[in-house]
Amino acid sequence: MTVSTKRERRRIRAAHAVRERVQRERAEFTSAYGRATTTPERFYAAAKALLRAVASKKALPNPADAERRVETVTGLLVQLVDELLTAQETRADNTIRAEQKRIERRERRRNRECRTHQERPAGPLPAA
Repeated sequence: MTVSTKRERRRIRAAHAVRERVQRERAEFTSAYGRATTTPERFYAAAKALLRAVASKKALPNPADAERRVETVTGLLVQLVDELLTAQETRADNTIRAEQKRIERRERRRNRECRTHQERPAGPLPAA
């Protein structure tokens, strides 16, 4: 067996291993995505599959194109995270302000009731 034949067989074994890994990962992704019942679960399945797919740059047919596309997706995810966190922060701020106003109104009402009770005479009301 020549050196080139050994090298060719090694490349064939490596290609078989890559194909088996890809088929296994595709089956895992399809299964996880199919089981997912919520949007976050589907997102997690897709993100996990993407991470696994780009982990081995040697097996990618066009690593530069894959890198560019992953950067695009990453940019979109960063924007989405910022939007979601900003919306959550705004909602929390609104809840805090609303609760503070409610507490202040309740305290003012209690103070008014306390003053009203203090101003009334202690005994029975005079008959008219």
